[in-house]
Amino acid sequence: MGLRAFRKIKFFMRKKIIQSLALTPSTIEKIVIYLSSICSLISLTMTPLLTYWCYQLPFEQTQGIHVRMMFLHVPAAIASMFSYQLMALGSLMYLIWSIKYGLQLILHFARPAFYLSIFTLITGSLWGKPTWGTYWIWDARLTTTLILSIILGCVLTMLCIPSNKNKKFYKTIAIIIAIGWVDLPLIRYSVEWFHTLHQGASLSLFKKSSIDQTYLIPLLGMIFCFLSYSISQAGKNYLNSLDHQKRISHAEC
Repeated sequence: MGLRAFRKIKFFMRKKIIQSLALTPSTIEKIVIYLSSICSLISLTMTPLLTYWCYQLPFEQTQGIHVRMMFLHVPAAIASMFSYQLMALGSLMYLIWSIKYGLQLILHFARPAFYLSIFTLITGSLWGKPTWGTYWIWDARLTTTLILSIILGCVLTMLCIPSNKNKKFYKTIAIIIAIGWVDLPLIRYSVEWFHTLHQGASLSLFKKSSIDQTYLIPLLGMIFCFLSYSISQAGKNYLNSLDHQKRISHAEC
């Protein structure tokens, strides 16, 4: 009786979600084109301007010139976790309600999420050398970020392997992403839950930032650019997959 009730609730919620996303494929394609174009324009135009602005900022009292690495490392970390959050949301949509758009989030955000996570590790290592005296240490924040990169790397490798990808295969991918979501709160709160060299959070949605306004405004701008990059690349991947499907269908005809 409980299982039957669960199935009814699941079917009802799936119906409501599909109704709320009642868009034709052509409409979705147009939305993705517009959104991807806008985000590409933002990332291509604003990033060079903000980079020049950051280069002109005065040196920080403690870290000196090395504070400039913050404008690359922090935005990349936030954008990578943002991308993974969307992938995790897509995995739940696909696993619970079998909504294909959830699978699309996984497939097309995997690549930018992986690239951004690797970029986070590289910039973090370059920033850690002058501040900690070493490129790498098995710190809680660094280790959990490395785990995220490994998860994304494994998922991306599985997706790139040429094979017969059936529904069971994609469900396996979605399960891996859903389980891997546990790593995100570990990354976020590792500096509070564990003994770590990594500094605490300087940005918060609910608290006043501890970063001086001189650095805060360009930092927020760079975060916006990195988020735009992630969205634009995911949109580009989606459009490329549509073109590939169209070519296959034309070849079969």
